[in-house]
Amino acid sequence: EFRRVLFRSKELARLVPEKSGSYQRALRAIAEERFGDAEDLLTEAGRDGNAKPEQIAIARAQNHMYAGRFLDAVTEYQRAIAVKSDAAFILCQAAAACMQAGDLAQAEPFVARAAELTDSNSPAGSGARGFYLHVRALLSLSQGRRYDEAEKHFKQSRDTWKTTMSGIDRLTATSRNNQAIVN
Repeated sequence: EFRRVLFRSKELARLVPEKSGSYQRALRAIAEERFGDAEDLLTEAGRDGNAKPEQIAIARAQNHMYAGRFLDAVTEYQRAIAVKSDAAFILCQAAAACMQAGDLAQAEPFVARAAELTDSNSPAGSGARGFYLHVRALLSLSQGRRYDEAEKHFKQSRDTWKTTMSGIDRLTATSRNNQAIVN
């Protein structure tokens, strides 16, 4: 599944015209695994106001994630959160970066804040709740918690995505894949 998504992102990247703004060209460079070029283009995007500060921080974080620089990714996600602290999706991405960096304790507060923002009583947070539940399950597994706890969160995540984000089969597939690993 990851290879298919990566191939699709590279395919879409080729559609970005060379004359696009620096931010769009940076995203293309990330997809093409030209990480140094992406950094330069994101710096340019910050100077020319081609994107919002949190967008640039998220793109920098993703650039670091794809390059395997997980600690740098955490730092960039923290910058994005400083600008936009109420975005559960960014918090979940920060938690994932922490897990990749091997710092499970640092991931926990990001997941806890995402839980607050995606309370099941909040209709606006239902799609984001699926992401939160998925990351919660991954963190539970990484922390060596009981498998049934992680499985419950994976199932809730899958069900949330099915009902709130119809047509996004990749997310459901990812959740099911993780459930298969748990079982």
